[in-house]
Amino acid sequence: MRRLLAIIGLVVLSVLIHGCMNEPKLTVSDVLLLSEFNGPGNYTELGTTVLGDDQGVTFYVEIRDFGIEKSGSLYEFWVSVDIRIGDETDVYIDKTDQQEIHIKNATEKPGMVYYKYPWNTGNMVRSGDYWVKIVAKDKLLGRVAESRLEFEIDLDKQA
Repeated sequence: MRRLLAIIGLVVLSVLIHGCMNEPKLTVSDVLLLSEFNGPGNYTELGTTVLGDDQGVTFYVEIRDFGIEKSGSLYEFWVSVDIRIGDETDVYIDKTDQQEIHIKNATEKPGMVYYKYPWNTGNMVRSGDYWVKIVAKDKLLGRVAESRLEFEIDLDKQA
């Protein structure tokens, strides 16, 4: 019986140690539709997912739990972001590595980076249902995470 308890104890300890040593999983927040952006945490959400004709909006996400390498007193991180906008039949915007955030000399350990993409509905030719997908890629650890938002464009609605 003592031997069985010792084995169970080792298995539990192994699981706990392994769980603590795993690096966090790259995460991307929900996509927000913003009417105004003044910086991280300083923005105004649009409050609707229905956009009007010739309406400006900013798609916004926060990216967390990316790989960080430390060299001396400096930190390095490298995140790349793709954006795609489309509907059920077509992709209208498809920008791979639209933004690269590669910092090699951060003096503080970063906890979050943000991505924003200003966009205007004026180039859409019809009303309907659309989606935006934002994909974050951790270039140091080879991880990928994404967030997607469905929205509607009503060209009869005035912005």
